[in-house]
Amino acid sequence: ADKFVKKTARTMLVTTDMEDLLGNPKNFAYNATLLAEVLEQINPRNMLLYVLTQKPNISVPLTEPIYGVKYQNEPIPTELLEAWASAKPSSQMAFPPANQYIPTNFTVLPLQPSGTSPVELLSG
Repeated sequence: ADKFVKKTARTMLVTTDMEDLLGNPKNFAYNATLLAEVLEQINPRNMLLYVLTQKPNISVPLTEPIYGVKYQNEPIPTELLEAWASAKPSSQMAFPPANQYIPTNFTVLPLQPSGTSPVELLSG
């Protein structure tokens, strides 16, 4: 995983086409069941938590090799992990319904025969 992340970060510096990173968007399909299964696997014990600050005088021991960002690693206290793991999901969070306005048929229609004009819908 470490090599993949480093390669992706380097590619992001020079690429102008997101398809180089993400693949062809035509291959992506919304699948609520698969998305729910992935989200079920996310829990406090296997997450990454980033805390950012704009305070310039904070001293941190590590530097990210590609972008030169200063950072540090700290374990999350066990009590906090347990509190997050036992938290109940909010009833206000849910998957949105499928968007019915996203087109699915991209068939190119044939041109109208020559000599025909568009129909006038309103006359002035």
